[in-house]
Amino acid sequence: MQKNKTVEGLCGSIVGCVTDSLGIMDNLSPVLMSLTPKMVATVVNPIEHVLYAAIYPIDEILTGSVVRDVTSQELYRWLYVEKRDVQLIDLRTTGEFGQGHIEGAVNVPIQQLRSYLPEIDPSKPTVLICASSLRSYLGTMLATTEGIEAYSLHDGLSSWILLGHPTVK
Repeated sequence: MQKNKTVEGLCGSIVGCVTDSLGIMDNLSPVLMSLTPKMVATVVNPIEHVLYAAIYPIDEILTGSVVRDVTSQELYRWLYVEKRDVQLIDLRTTGEFGQGHIEGAVNVPIQQLRSYLPEIDPSKPTVLICASSLRSYLGTMLATTEGIEAYSLHDGLSSWILLGHPTVK
């Protein structure tokens, strides 16, 4: 499907606005935070999903093929078994990042992701990481609209840690 670049750019801008306001979202009630990332994205900005529908076939949106994710097990295999050259971007706050992160990850708080996008090498896969996958889901949407092969770490760093995978401080 040929994408309309104007609509795609507008969609990226709207997704960026959502992520820019994410600092406010982090303080919302536990009920909202317990929703899945897709549900939160829909609640937070229905216009963004309408524009996504203009860009991508609806079956791609519903099956999640527009926003790809990678499980902790898969990412571990990529990094430590296959030794893939993967860019890791941790979207958590600097305080969260300082408490522990995946070795090699670069800390780019979600509010700064849009301005960091030009520094991402589009020839390498990029995994976006956060605590639970809410911020990484939104960040992956934004990166994907910019032509980056981006993946959201499914269930976030919390899943990585629960599986006993290594972190550094």
